[in-house]
Amino acid sequence: MSKLSKKERIVLEAKKMFAQNGYAQTIMDDLAQAADVNKATIYYHFKDKATLYETLFLEGVQKIADRVIEQTDEQTHPQEKLAVYIKVYATSLQECYHLSSILLREIASGGDSMPSSVLAQLLRTTKRLTEILEMCAEKNGGVCYEPMVIQLMIISTLSSFITTKPIRKRVKEELDSSAPTLPALKLEDIAEKLTFMIYASLQKGEK
Repeated sequence: MSKLSKKERIVLEAKKMFAQNGYAQTIMDDLAQAADVNKATIYYHFKDKATLYETLFLEGVQKIADRVIEQTDEQTHPQEKLAVYIKVYATSLQECYHLSSILLREIASGGDSMPSSVLAQLLRTTKRLTEILEMCAEKNGGVCYEPMVIQLMIISTLSSFITTKPIRKRVKEELDSSAPTLPALKLEDIAEKLTFMIYASLQKGEK
């Protein structure tokens, strides 16, 4: 950590604490101690805790939104667009482990601490997903119901798979040690299954 600048240490520790404790339970005194700086240094770089949270949160979701828009634009078939959409979310969340935990906390709390700027970026991806789902439904003769629910399902499923790795490993070792050894399920497998399930749900007659 000594090789990092003070600001980099603040950012690193803040991501950990927001992910582990949530916004309300992250204390600036604790953050200062973890980052080995004084509180004045934190407030020099970030106006207050809300600004720090928004800055870190917004950076992650905006990167996802930009990637989603760019990479789905490169596809033509609706199912390919859906697959790329989910894959981008999966790879982006895997790159930023702490974002997965923060998103899950916000979803569970109804977005109590979610900054408006972060919500705006999530709405960018939700709008794109809605367009893709409507294309899929039109191609399959089906109807697209509640795109926001599907969006939350994608985010929560991928985030949960990423963050629950330790407990899944523990369950396997302690409760299911006698079971046959199977190939480990990977995040890309989850992304593929989500794509198949969602696309299939848009077939004619499905709701």
